[in-house]
Amino acid sequence: MTTTMILNDGTLCLVEPEQRKGLDRRVFRHCGKAYEWAHFEDVTANGKRARWFGYAGKELPETMRAM
Repeated sequence: MTTTMILNDGTLCLVEPEQRKGLDRRVFRHCGKAYEWAHFEDVTANGKRARWFGYAGKELPETMRAM
């Protein structure tokens, strides 16, 4: 199940469900026409100052869709 997270600047983010123990989850935020993602640990430690990566798709990956 996908959960949400609100950063300290009010940005709504979607958190990827845990796939396997030990793997870091991804956090997605909507930017204009596409999404950006960052590592969950980086976002929880640094908030909006986390390192965000561009995501090529305009839709969220399959792991983020309702099961």
